[in-house]
Amino acid sequence: MDGGSLQTVITKLRKYAQLDDINYKIESSLIPEPIIARIVHQLLHALIYVHKVMNQIHRDIKPDNVLLSSNGSVKLSDFGISKSIDNNDAMARTQVGTIAYMSPERLQNLEYSYASDIWSLGVMIWEMTTGKYPFGSNKE
Repeated sequence: MDGGSLQTVITKLRKYAQLDDINYKIESSLIPEPIIARIVHQLLHALIYVHKVMNQIHRDIKPDNVLLSSNGSVKLSDFGISKSIDNNDAMARTQVGTIAYMSPERLQNLEYSYASDIWSLGVMIWEMTTGKYPFGSNKE
């Protein structure tokens, strides 16, 4: 994956936007919408496979774990803290992963399932679009 991580791309584009703020308009999106659509399309296919075929929750969806290639391929990586779910009704409760991308139920230490990965994807989409983290300035 010769393009590096999505986080690397976001960081570089943020720096470019700060250097060239006269010509850069964040209203038009940090990453162009057709590219965001392509990334999200491939990530949704990956999540369908992870959730429906592997019966797992990734639990650490974030730009650092999305790899890009120069030919447009997108890969989801780092399954180190993924959790197997035996059936569609099963839930997890362990609070592991990157807090900044956790769904509310995970932050509240409640049971969660596949939808928590979709929340994390939504946070990433916001970040790709605006160039900013949606819940304050600090992701740590």
